[in-house]
Amino acid sequence: TLEAGINFSQSANRTTIQTSVTAYTRAIDQWIMWMPPVKDVSNYWSPINISEVFSKGIEARLNYSLAAENWLFDFNTGLDLTWPTFGTGLPDFMIREGDQLFYVPVENLSAGLEVQKGSWTGFYQHHWFGDSPGINVDIEAGHVGSAGISFNFNSSKLDGRLYLQAENVWNVPYRIIERRPMPGRSWTGGIKVS
Repeated sequence: TLEAGINFSQSANRTTIQTSVTAYTRAIDQWIMWMPPVKDVSNYWSPINISEVFSKGIEARLNYSLAAENWLFDFNTGLDLTWPTFGTGLPDFMIREGDQLFYVPVENLSAGLEVQKGSWTGFYQHHWFGDSPGINVDIEAGHVGSAGISFNFNSSKLDGRLYLQAENVWNVPYRIIERRPMPGRSWTGGIKVS
């Protein structure tokens, strides 16, 4: 594995900006991958040994914070570009050397906003991912959002947090593996006390 990165941070007049860019490359041997039944090869899901996998990519992050009176705004975004490829072909599975690994999208993009005022915090985070090759059917690009709100309270002997959060806010049907639909909108709520 080789990895190199650069970070930059600056604060002025109630604002803070942080950025980073990281590049990496990896050579992996003896990668194990589960494969579904393939005609004339196997009648059931089974692990196969891939002697070489190469992965390289770039990760970029940006975070911008602004404090204004009793408000705090925090914006974040990230971009991941990943190129994982088979270093060895698998002719029985119609995989050629240099083909992209299954279920790994090249592009991943996320962006979010968190707002705080006093004891209240709210956030929204959105994630978009590109298409990726599947074993039988390619996986289409998709997106999913999550949102939440929380209230922090404290006293001399008690600290706590009351929260409500929703995953897949827009109830988008999507998959990250073929024939395996991901959950629709879901809610989580609770109270944490210490």
